[in-house]
Amino acid sequence: MVCTAVSLNAESHSADHELVKLYKLANLVKLVKKEHFRLTGSAGLVLPKAEGLFMLKLKSLGIGLVLSVLSVTGAVAEKLTPVDAMAAFYEVADARPFDREAFVSFFSETHTNHDPRPGQTNESSGDIVADFYKSLQDGSSDGRHEITFIEPVGESKALVRWRYVGTHDGPLFGIPASGNEFDAAGMELWEFDENGKINGLWHVEEIATLLRQITKKP
Repeated sequence: MVCTAVSLNAESHSADHELVKLYKLANLVKLVKKEHFRLTGSAGLVLPKAEGLFMLKLKSLGIGLVLSVLSVTGAVAEKLTPVDAMAAFYEVADARPFDREAFVSFFSETHTNHDPRPGQTNESSGDIVADFYKSLQDGSSDGRHEITFIEPVGESKALVRWRYVGTHDGPLFGIPASGNEFDAAGMELWEFDENGKINGLWHVEEIATLLRQITKKP
């Protein structure tokens, strides 16, 4: 599965045929690996040249494309840096309609929330995080993360600072729609495992600011 979020501009239209070629290449790599496993029982086949060219071509398009290739092939997924993976993650997180399968694919089965809310354990999963992000969309039809920066921290982490902005036009944190606009900041440190999947999160958000804004009387 390839999950994409494409900015619809003139450049993206002119590059449509290039994207088709890339998708075909990704699927070809996937099929070759699948057939190799069927015939040999080994998942060890690596096609670094084809996959390297695939990623290089993506980066050379320059069309405002954010592509999550975490589920194309294991080797391709490993080539995404934590910074690139998080850029793709937030595109998926804010996309409408919410694609749960694409969202959950970013997470490992051992994902841990190192800063749980009071009363919660730090045990987490892609589905638990997906429930939270879906609740954000339910509470705001135009809510979105405006990224201030995404910076690498070592080789396996990415530090993200964002502002979550939008209109409170649905139930959010148990509070009925107020019609108020909101703008609250947050910072997160995401950790990735050796397979390029998210397996840890440390975070702090301006929840009090958000609650104050959405409950403010006209």
